[in-house]
Amino acid sequence: MASEQHLKRGDMKVEVSWEFSKEEMAAIGNHLGEEKVDREGIKDFLQIAVREAVERAIVERNASDNDPSSNTGP
Repeated sequence: MASEQHLKRGDMKVEVSWEFSKEEMAAIGNHLGEEKVDREGIKDFLQIAVREAVERAIVERNASDNDPSSNTGP
């Protein structure tokens, strides 16, 4: 798993706790194309969503750092 890889590299580990209503679980299941979704399905969904969001943020940060128009130094 990605979290285990991060721990091996010495990166930060983040744990999240969240409660979902039946409607929210149904919406996640619908997004995943499943009629019903269990705890593991929700966990997998959140891990993927968070990983993708962090990866996009890193790409955007790197692009900003490398954008000459954003340099304000001498």
